[in-house]
Amino acid sequence: MKLLHNIEKYIHTKKKPVLANIQEQTNADSNNLAIRLTNLSKSYKTANGKKVVLDNISFDFPRDKNIGILGRNGSGKSTLLSIIFGRTFPDSGSVEFGDVTVSWPIGGACLNSSLTARDNVKFVCRIYNVDINYGIDFVKRFTELGQYFEMPVKTFSSGMKAKLVFAMSAMIEFDCYLVDEGFNTGDARLTKKMHERFMGEERKANMIIVSHNPNLIKKFCDSAAILNDGKLQYYEDLEEAINIYKKL
Repeated sequence: MKLLHNIEKYIHTKKKPVLANIQEQTNADSNNLAIRLTNLSKSYKTANGKKVVLDNISFDFPRDKNIGILGRNGSGKSTLLSIIFGRTFPDSGSVEFGDVTVSWPIGGACLNSSLTARDNVKFVCRIYNVDINYGIDFVKRFTELGQYFEMPVKTFSSGMKAKLVFAMSAMIEFDCYLVDEGFNTGDARLTKKMHERFMGEERKANMIIVSHNPNLIKKFCDSAAILNDGKLQYYEDLEEAINIYKKL
């Protein structure tokens, strides 16, 4: 398995990681592997005691499918996405990457509200080594923000922010997009652009989207997993996953 990053750098565990026989653990073809979770656990201290949100989860995300993760509020969906991105550390377990580039969590707090849309784009371009003139032109055309492009993001509606965040991520052309349930796709034109990018004939990337809304998962995903009581159960059949989730 070819890894984008040094595996030891992305192992989070209190014990020395065991790197041998990793091929025996895989459920997906290594050439089709995007992200691998191995024995991933995470818990938080609460007023009512310890709350386990991820309980020894192992799962391979393939490169050729859009996978939805369904779960109720507080089930740990956003925590899982944050761990994959590297913003949050698990208690134990590992996150490994195939030969893919992975986006930041789209829908999370990834905009500086005091800056204009233009300045946010310039900032991201510098981080990801994207030509600034190209980036500004791409995002302006994609978002159709008009004069708001020169205004602080704090003056934007939620739909306008969603357009800006998605446009900046599309500008970089990641292989795998992490989409949090905070991402608002209420704008019909944005929803159409997302559908074309991830489900259309010119599909160039896949996404992992977490949500408590089965309708959103059904619109954008090929299959789904359910995160419940710290366990992640995968279903190849999307309708089966949605039906089981609705009965929880």
